[in-house]
Amino acid sequence: MRRTAHPAAAKRQEAEATSRHQAYLSGGDRLRDSLQDILSLALTLFDAPVGMIAMAEASSYRVLAGTGTDLTTFPRTGSRCDAAIAAGRALVLADASKDPRFCGNACLELHPELNFFAGTPLIAPDGYVIGVLCVNDRPSRPGVSDHTLSAFAALGRLATDRLELARKERILRQAEIKARWAERQAQQARRRLQDALDIMPGAVLFCDPDDKVVLWNQAFEELYPESEGLLTPGTSFEEATRRCVESGLHQEEIDDPEVWLRQRLAHHRAPHANFEQRLKDGRWMRYDENRISDGSTVSVRIDITDLKRRQETFRALYDSNPVPMVVVDAQTLRFLSANDAARSHYGLDQQNFLKMRLPDLHVADEALAIERAFLRSPGTGSPAAYDGETLWRHKCADGAEIEVMPVCQCISYEGVDARLVTVIDVTEQKRNEARILHLAHHDDLTGLPNRGQFETRLKRAFEHARSNAGCVGLFMIDVDHFKEINDTLGHAAGDAVLRETARRLRQAVGGSACVARLGGDEFAIVVTTESTQAATALGKRIARIDAQPVTTEDCSINLRISVGIAVSPKHGITPEELAQNADIALYQSKNNGRRRTTVFDQSMREIMQRRIDLCSVLGGALERGEIVPHYQPIISLATGRICSFEALARWAHPELGLVSAGHFAEAFSNLELVSRLGDRMIDAVTSDIRRLRDEAGLRLPVAVNISAAELSRDGFAEDLLEILLSKGLSPRDLTLEATETIAIDHGNGTISRTLDALAQLGFRIALDDFGTGHASLIHLRKLKAAGLKIDMSFVRTMLDVPEDAEIVRSMVALGRNLNLSVVAEGVETEAQANALRACGCTQAQGFLFGKPIPAAHIPHAMRQSHERASRATHKALG
Repeated sequence: MRRTAHPAAAKRQEAEATSRHQAYLSGGDRLRDSLQDILSLALTLFDAPVGMIAMAEASSYRVLAGTGTDLTTFPRTGSRCDAAIAAGRALVLADASKDPRFCGNACLELHPELNFFAGTPLIAPDGYVIGVLCVNDRPSRPGVSDHTLSAFAALGRLATDRLELARKERILRQAEIKARWAERQAQQARRRLQDALDIMPGAVLFCDPDDKVVLWNQAFEELYPESEGLLTPGTSFEEATRRCVESGLHQEEIDDPEVWLRQRLAHHRAPHANFEQRLKDGRWMRYDENRISDGSTVSVRIDITDLKRRQETFRALYDSNPVPMVVVDAQTLRFLSANDAARSHYGLDQQNFLKMRLPDLHVADEALAIERAFLRSPGTGSPAAYDGETLWRHKCADGAEIEVMPVCQCISYEGVDARLVTVIDVTEQKRNEARILHLAHHDDLTGLPNRGQFETRLKRAFEHARSNAGCVGLFMIDVDHFKEINDTLGHAAGDAVLRETARRLRQAVGGSACVARLGGDEFAIVVTTESTQAATALGKRIARIDAQPVTTEDCSINLRISVGIAVSPKHGITPEELAQNADIALYQSKNNGRRRTTVFDQSMREIMQRRIDLCSVLGGALERGEIVPHYQPIISLATGRICSFEALARWAHPELGLVSAGHFAEAFSNLELVSRLGDRMIDAVTSDIRRLRDEAGLRLPVAVNISAAELSRDGFAEDLLEILLSKGLSPRDLTLEATETIAIDHGNGTISRTLDALAQLGFRIALDDFGTGHASLIHLRKLKAAGLKIDMSFVRTMLDVPEDAEIVRSMVALGRNLNLSVVAEGVETEAQANALRACGCTQAQGFLFGKPIPAAHIPHAMRQSHERASRATHKALG
């Protein structure tokens, strides 16, 4: 019985194969010429007219060198090359046309007279099957001698060596690029350190682990202008300090030199110490002593004279500050004071505050923890618990609980060692985050689980079925002719249909099933069931939800649905396989006239062949250079000027004209093809950027979409950097857009590593279609995202749905607070643009501002943008 590979392992293997194939292809013309020479020797050896060296891919062969044939790719199914690989040695077929295994063979159909075949597999030293060296001829020829077969196998090994050499040369090139980049980064770091020391306003002194003076900055020399002869590299800190004090060259105000010297050396030897010191001229300095990991010491002296003066006005600022602030005794934690804002926020007067201790503000289960946290903190330090990042719960006088992130600062209050606690109330912010998190897992229109939650529930159902010897029924449901409902009756009617469909589906299957909206008009239901028959019966009940029309205030709409059913384990033994087969069944329902319920069977797999055919056609389009970038402007909502562009793939079809990516998106399930598409787009976009800079003097960043296939590829970050450097560009010239689903949910460690590598190399990463997945603040921080793009679905409905408007405002505020650029997608009306401006969004794109255009039209678009913005400015002023 054939075992099914784990999905994650299968994806890793596919990504590794794609990376390896690209490495073989990196040899360019030199490799092709070498392989052609080897093929010529093989043809001469057999005196044959037709031959090729072909690389084995997932479902086809790619011809790397060929003679006597126009084939560039051909299917693996029924191929003689697969037979040679299976044999594991040189294989000779005197007349392949008589062998039923090769019925429908592409090469035989192209050259039916060439029935003779000889092929030898190309197998790398690590056992990886690269492909086949083969020759073809007419069947009427003498037998092949062992000597000829031996020579033929040797030619196969020679071709293998040439391909492996190309792969290893690519690995070396990538390593060299990374090394050059690392060296450049190290040099920049050294320069930055030197520059930082030169421009730092504080006096800095470095001592090595043996407490010998190593270096100091200009500010340190200026602080001790007469100590040039006393302070030299290699001098111990204690000796230099003692000589400075004994010679009277010190700047500090000292009463007893011996006592001061003992205290000074004790501070210096401590792992961390900070203290304040008055100078002879009346200034105040703060001394910070820090021992770092290698035992060295960094001493910093900062002029705090102004700070000391400002402390004199602390009381006035404290009392009138609008943020709640309290002062507590560092030892007893009793309140010493509370400002007006704190008294108002907690509903307590000053007298009640002074009767309480800080733990009394906390809820019961936190009071002991905060007491211990303050007791563990050093006498001159602040507790880590009040670091401005840890969340605590406080209680007000009326019993209400609030969530706060307190910040604690050490102060001296009326001669008492005290702590100034600033209370940041994040109760409302946390409510908004919880709401956004809920929306990330649920569809905001219907309240149903979204695709991410659906996938989780489907996996859980499989686990439950395996444990209980049951079945999982999966129903894929589409609302028929939904686009026509939207187009003719408006989006409000369409939304009403979706909400009512969701309600009826929940009612039809009961509370134990998971009903989800996957997007658009697509729904899914996951149930545990006893058999295919039981699932079919439930499918009929589901299909009956369209018996009654959907009634709105304005009209009555006939609801029609199509259903596809797949049941494990008969129709799939993994969640992915079951979902794919349920989709196939749904496609069959829609293809057979809609408003049908179809149970999957294996004959429906023909749909997969159509997808393969599309991949083949699209692959040819890539080879012919028919995939080109068009650029949609991203404008500033404040000025109307274009501030950047997004590159979008278009197919310049010789018969259909310019075709958008949506028409060939079905082929994107092929990882190798989408990776090649990404390579084509990056090469074309970077060339356009270079050309626009050279010819028109334009220096605008361009956003490009990157796929999971590209991010899964080893060395992608380094390859991208090499492309940019070769064209005189830098990572700042590209913004890389990845959907939040790819960046956050994709179970592939390579993707996380690649995103980290891209961020470290200086690339800006933006989360596309934000709000449709399930990102969180933690994810944004971990991903080092520089921007986010609000999905057009929210922009489209924000004028009609208050909740969507609030989500947009929250996303804009989130971006502003995290210092992220925010772009709203799909803006089609002035009303939408005005609403976005009102909530603080600064950038947008959509048909209102411009459709995607070729690179050659960008200079004209920039001029028009400038002129429109200038006219608008003049109009506003005059």
